[in-house]
Amino acid sequence: MADIRKRQPDFWLLLSVILLVIVGTVMICSASPATSKNSADGDSYTVIKKQLLYVTIGFGCMFAAYAANFERLIKKFSIVYFAVTILLLAAVFSPLGVELNYSRRWINLGLSIQPSEFFKTAMILYLAYVFSHPKIKDKARGMWGLMIVIAPIACGMVLIFLEPHVSCLIILGIVMVAMMVFGRLKPYMYAVLGGGIAAAGVAAYTFVPHVQKRLNSFFGSGTAENSSDTWQATQSLYAIGSGGLRGVGLGESMQKQLYLPEPYNDFIFAILAEELGFLGCVAVILLFVMLIWRGFKVAMFAKDSYSALVAVGLTTLIATQFILNIAVVTNILPVTGVSLPFFSYGGTSLMTMMLNAGILLNISREADYIKF
Repeated sequence: MADIRKRQPDFWLLLSVILLVIVGTVMICSASPATSKNSADGDSYTVIKKQLLYVTIGFGCMFAAYAANFERLIKKFSIVYFAVTILLLAAVFSPLGVELNYSRRWINLGLSIQPSEFFKTAMILYLAYVFSHPKIKDKARGMWGLMIVIAPIACGMVLIFLEPHVSCLIILGIVMVAMMVFGRLKPYMYAVLGGGIAAAGVAAYTFVPHVQKRLNSFFGSGTAENSSDTWQATQSLYAIGSGGLRGVGLGESMQKQLYLPEPYNDFIFAILAEELGFLGCVAVILLFVMLIWRGFKVAMFAKDSYSALVAVGLTTLIATQFILNIAVVTNILPVTGVSLPFFSYGGTSLMTMMLNAGILLNISREADYIKF
């Protein structure tokens, strides 16, 4: 007889998240000392100390989201969470905003946070609520109804565009399409969304200098090793090529010695490839595949349409960032600021991803599906 599970979290989903966080933390400990030592404070362990703090907070976020009453604390306040993230995005342009590398993406509240990361999760909760609510869903299936539903999201996207944070907009667009498909909206609405995404892409290329520069470099002739536009991609490929089958050994990377800028951040996978080789890369990719598979399985057997849409959105978010990051690191796509989920250095990114994992685990606790 089939073994039916209920009211307990998905073991394989939980295991994959924990292993990814552990391996990611180990790789950051290996990749960061050289860059940290060369920073203003000269402390080789600055990044490591911060990341361990973020990991601790992240596990707290994951447990809190898992233990929360899904109906009363998550579903009921979906619109409220979304409104709060819009205010946080607006705060980026206030005196609380922090500018770094010609972008204003952070606010300083004692701890630097990146509101766009919270907006990703809030948008998923918002769309799931809209597409699952009986009355709102019927109205959203019409052209003008959909426009009204999308209008608040468009406000958030405009603020993100002004930061600018184009890679975040790409991720949000992909997640929106996935949720619209599972929300069973009319096909012509995808053309409307596609037109909006295309217009945003043209605007980004026209008005955001670094986007134009990177695209021109990627598709043009700027492939020389000393080109500033291709330096990261070139050094990343050197790292991957140096790793071979088994890698040069944990802690033995050459590219992290100030050749690859911020190797503990968006290009952490390149250091993994160099130190642990092809086999290490395959192991990590398989962990992501297992997480994504279990996430979509949770969506398939969720207790209601809201839970299913949330699971679809969160799993698509993780899958999209994973695929884009690997594509950038291997120079399949132009360099963009997409972190590797549960892996890259960064407080807000890690904490929100673990929060998302906690929500998925919460949904899995109420799902009925066959254990494999």
